[in-house]
Amino acid sequence: MRADQVRVFPIRLKADEWNSGDINWLFDVVAPGQATTTRVLANFRLVVNEGDLRPHPLIARLVDRDTLAKMTGKAAPEA
Repeated sequence: MRADQVRVFPIRLKADEWNSGDINWLFDVVAPGQATTTRVLANFRLVVNEGDLRPHPLIARLVDRDTLAKMTGKAAPEA
């Protein structure tokens, strides 16, 4: 599954898609605002310090573009 294929919830993965190898997916964050969402994403990056970090596109839109680029190597999608 590619990040651009994931648009909305619910996210449905086939059995063989649960093992994504070096890809660390973040599908959901429960946070009251952008600052907390950014901190959650930063902490997640520390926990999964190896491999590719790919937040769900809805999460990516909640984090400022510069921070997201630093953590994932990719900019947030245009709103």
